[in-house]
Amino acid sequence: MNLGREEGSYLRILMPEEIDHHQTMGIRQSADKKILEEGVRDVVFDFRKTKLMDSAGIGLILGRYRTISVFGGNVYVVNANERICGILKAAGLDKMIKILATEKEEER
Repeated sequence: MNLGREEGSYLRILMPEEIDHHQTMGIRQSADKKILEEGVRDVVFDFRKTKLMDSAGIGLILGRYRTISVFGGNVYVVNANERICGILKAAGLDKMIKILATEKEEER
């Protein structure tokens, strides 16, 4: 996991290769701290390295969506493979968050 505050008001989270309950605990704590203490408006989950994700990953994204939407922000998923996109869509997250092929797509 790599949390990086980018210029502007968004937080980019580079997700690990495998996302399970143990991985999400640390990401959740670090992300929430940055969102609440640093005034982050948008969160970008970068899945470029991720190969596997279980329901804990869905919970992680959904929780950050709930937190950030209170402040009028958005959650984005970028660089997710077909399998990860399928999991997110099956969970209905595509109705709440923006799933983009790459970060560049957001700039359009």
